[in-house]
Amino acid sequence: MPRRAGRIEFETDEGTVVQYDRHANGGGYVSPHAHVADDAQVDPGAYVEAGAVVGPRARLGTGSWVERDARVGARAVLGRNVHVAAGTVVGDGARVGSNVRFGAGVVVQERAVVGADEIVAAGSVVSGRRGHLRGAAA
Repeated sequence: MPRRAGRIEFETDEGTVVQYDRHANGGGYVSPHAHVADDAQVDPGAYVEAGAVVGPRARLGTGSWVERDARVGARAVLGRNVHVAAGTVVGDGARVGSNVRFGAGVVVQERAVVGADEIVAAGSVVSGRRGHLRGAAA
């Protein structure tokens, strides 16, 4: 059953008011300044910040957070409680397990797989080979 659309507002610790709309597919929260494909799935409790992009048929699990200027490609799947830091790119068709934390500026290549509970250091590259990291140490 689709969730009812609606806008919510929060005040940050710095006093800035941020707004989110519920995404039609899943009911997660999307900034009005983010671009999320209509057929993407944004599960309850997931957040997509301003400037982020989520591609067609991508799926964000419950509690996941996509920060400003991050990109989640088409058909990418993020498990529960995944943190995609600012400037990180998750390639088309990539699979990311639950509780993964990406540092800023990480590149996850197309169809790469990242297992659950991984912490990927800022600036790392995850290749299409299962969980293979290049660049910064994890």
